[in-house]
Amino acid sequence: MELWRILCMYPSCESTADHQLRRTPQIIELAGGAHPLNPSKDQSGAGKSFAIPPSRVLAQPTDILIICPCGLDIPTVERELDVLTTKARDKGEPNWWEVMREECKVAIVDGNQMFNRPGPRLVDALEWLTGLFNDVPEIIPRDFPYKLTGENAKDESAVLAREMKSLDAELAWLLTVDLPPTLANICTELTRCVKASASGAQDPNTKPGTLALSSVNNDSLKGYITINGSQIVKGELTIKLPNYNRGNPFKTNLVASKPYPLDQAQHAKNYTLLALKALESYTQPYSKQDAVEATDILLKYVNWARSALTHASVEKLFPYKVCDSSLFTPELPDDLVVEFFISDAFVVCSISALQYHASMPTTSAVAKLLGGPKPVNKVVKYKDKYVVIVDEIVIDSKSPTLVDMLAALKSVEDACRQFRTKLSLFL
Repeated sequence: MELWRILCMYPSCESTADHQLRRTPQIIELAGGAHPLNPSKDQSGAGKSFAIPPSRVLAQPTDILIICPCGLDIPTVERELDVLTTKARDKGEPNWWEVMREECKVAIVDGNQMFNRPGPRLVDALEWLTGLFNDVPEIIPRDFPYKLTGENAKDESAVLAREMKSLDAELAWLLTVDLPPTLANICTELTRCVKASASGAQDPNTKPGTLALSSVNNDSLKGYITINGSQIVKGELTIKLPNYNRGNPFKTNLVASKPYPLDQAQHAKNYTLLALKALESYTQPYSKQDAVEATDILLKYVNWARSALTHASVEKLFPYKVCDSSLFTPELPDDLVVEFFISDAFVVCSISALQYHASMPTTSAVAKLLGGPKPVNKVVKYKDKYVVIVDEIVIDSKSPTLVDMLAALKSVEDACRQFRTKLSLFL
């Protein structure tokens, strides 16, 4: 593919014979052009700037001329170019400016802002060059400070105006036709998530769900739990661990009058309600800023809600959190910990059997305690004492309610991201 031949220059207003080449060839080449008079040589960029006479400017075949003098805005550049033209005529020298503006596409840029200082604006300059070279005005930053001039300026400006008008029409369609049903669908999915997490007291149509808890291939744990909203309201567990209670089963029920809280489910519901509240604050007609803010805040709350269901906080679990034995009947002994938490679409039951020690137990003491030279599985500090975990079991059970909540949240996230992808063209 033949590259556009570009000349990027800094006209000297002191002399019509000198033109300072800017150090932008590398950006020009990244955008799909070539800078024959001063090409980039390696990863460090082009060579040093140097002065060239007007005759060499006129002799160099050029498709696009970019003028970007440092420290001058566009109106000042235009005035100085007129001065150069007048001086050239007075001295009888070649009038390169009049010739170039008739033979190639010419763009005047506020170089002080966009090319001559290191920083994020160089990315805008690269986008502008890419759009200019390839006639793709929609990728040009909307506030980029440039002006087309010369014989091609009217045609180029007319094309650009048509493109910008087309972009404005596309944005209007996106905000008036596409966004309203997208937000309505998001509202439906958020409401679905809230209803899935509602209790029977909050929604008469919601019935508590019962999940079986059973260890695979053994009888370490048998039982069930019943969940209503974000609470376990009923449950029965039979625990039989080889190194606890001499291997005898221990049976306990959850106290009906003191439901076991599933804080993660409640947090997810709270974030979902905040998303709904934020969504209600935006009304038609929507602006581009409304669309950006709405999708950003919705994504924030939805990600927080999903994170609440995906990851249990370590500080909320054993050994950092003390097990509330009063939630069970008969109450759990001090050397047995039972806790419930959520991991994705699963409700997890974790059980640990403990042996307390006044100080950090040694390997030999633990080995003797366990009846042989077994290694220590785990020693932790719990209730300000050292404990050896002599037995532990973790059982999970998939919850249809959590499946529905996560599916609704994922649907909202996908809708927000898809709309942001469409909107990115106009940002």
